[in-house]
Amino acid sequence: MTSRGLTVFLIVMAVLVLIDLYAYKGVNTALAGFGTTTRRVVRIAYWVISVGMLGLLVWAALTFQEQRANRNYSFMFSMSALFMLFFLPKLVIILFHGLDDILHVFRWGWWKLTPAGEASGETMTRWRFISQMGLYAS
Repeated sequence: MTSRGLTVFLIVMAVLVLIDLYAYKGVNTALAGFGTTTRRVVRIAYWVISVGMLGLLVWAALTFQEQRANRNYSFMFSMSALFMLFFLPKLVIILFHGLDDILHVFRWGWWKLTPAGEASGETMTRWRFISQMGLYAS
C-alpha cells in the first residue's frame, strides 16, 4: 500500500469510527427504557460487531492485492456486501439521530427566545422517540 493509499485508508477508518460512535449514541439513547441486562448485551454485541467489521476491513485492505491477483472477486464482493449489511443500518440511525440533534439545537434556540409554558401528557422525549424510530427503521 502506498503512503497516499495508507493516508486515505486511515482517514476512512477514522470516519468509520466516528460514525460508529455517533450511531452508538443513538442506540444508547433508544435503549434508555430497557433493563440493565438488555442494555449490556446490546452494547457488547454492538461493539463486537463494529470492531469485528473494522478488523475485517483492515484485513481486506491488507490482502487486497493478493485477492485481486488470484481473481477471487466473489470473496471481495462478499466482503463488500457484509460491510454494507452492517454499515447501512448505522447510516439510518445517524440520519434519525442527526435530525433529532438538529431539531434539539433549534428547540434550544426557541426556548431561549420564548417563555416556557405548561405541558401535560406522557413523558417520552422527542429525542428518545426519534432514536427508537431510527433503531427500528434500521
